[in-house]
Amino acid sequence: MNSRERFLKAINREYVDRVPIDLGGYLASFHRVSYKNLIDYLNIEDTSPKKPWDRVQQIVDADEIILNRFNIDTRHIRSKAPVNFKVIELQENAYIDEWGIKRKGTGLYYDIVDNPLRFKSAKELGSYNWPNPLDPGRYEGLRKEAKNLCENTEYAIVADPIGYGFVELGCAMRGFDIFFMDLITQNDFFKKFIDIVFKINVKMWELYLNEIGDYVQAVWTCDDFGIQTSMMFSPDIFRSIIKPIYKEYIKKIKSFAKVKVIHHTCGSVFPIIKDLSEIGIDVLNPLQPLAKDMSPEKVKKEYGSIISFHGAIDVQKLLINGTPEDIAGEVKKVASILGNGGGYILAPGHNIQPDVRPENVIALFDSIFI
Repeated sequence: MNSRERFLKAINREYVDRVPIDLGGYLASFHRVSYKNLIDYLNIEDTSPKKPWDRVQQIVDADEIILNRFNIDTRHIRSKAPVNFKVIELQENAYIDEWGIKRKGTGLYYDIVDNPLRFKSAKELGSYNWPNPLDPGRYEGLRKEAKNLCENTEYAIVADPIGYGFVELGCAMRGFDIFFMDLITQNDFFKKFIDIVFKINVKMWELYLNEIGDYVQAVWTCDDFGIQTSMMFSPDIFRSIIKPIYKEYIKKIKSFAKVKVIHHTCGSVFPIIKDLSEIGIDVLNPLQPLAKDMSPEKVKKEYGSIISFHGAIDVQKLLINGTPEDIAGEVKKVASILGNGGGYILAPGHNIQPDVRPENVIALFDSIFI
């Protein structure tokens, strides 16, 4: 069984020869510090400095030698930067992105320090300088890259997200407090904001998948609905307001290409996992195991027949504080639970952070073969 077959069979909840492994995507990658520590530990020659492709989270790409070292079954495609917009660089290690969001470097990451729509009215949204989904730079060279990977390798080809999740973007541009009031009241601002962002995102997905849709097997969408101890809003609000938006959104994505959808939401989302399956999500990431009600045993028992899982290896405590033996034991345990009958892709529960020791990274990926 090759990597592509293994990956698709796992998503389809069919038996596989071993659990497939993912690394290198939007939320299963290396922070630049953890990556540098790993290649130094492995004595791998990589003298060129790695520039993060995700500035906010400081994520870098792993070289092919690392992906091969850990028998990774996937290779990732992502959109490029627009050519008609340049990030606005500010003093004190800050910048403004194409959505108008201001972020400032805090050492290891970049945090939001200004919400550009906080004091805007619904009337003002029409004249706001929104990103241009037609910018050709986003899609340049993607077809050739995806075609080469599909036709000349046996890896599963996965497309990383394009655009923003609606809740995440609303909180970033409006502020959590005001956007959640917009969400509850269903005011004119919320309706117009969702309509504009929906159209931008869908057009981006259409052009993105026009280039790569014939060659990729899965795509990522991202939007957080949960926190450590609960959902960010009630299940009823999710079902009445957010679910219809995402049902149409996922339907649009799947109309552009025959792909599986992996959706990322952190936190405790146990009450809505069935809803996520109903709107067309095939795989749930990250299955944050320390969040309330999100243990592998519980989610597999309740929802393992309708949705597959990605991640589930704890990055909050285990990868940081555990020994390699602890991690190997947990990987085998999680794989035996979530991978029973298929339905599981092994990956860290989020990006591998700076305080994760190289020995623990090695244990995470090697232990599935022991």
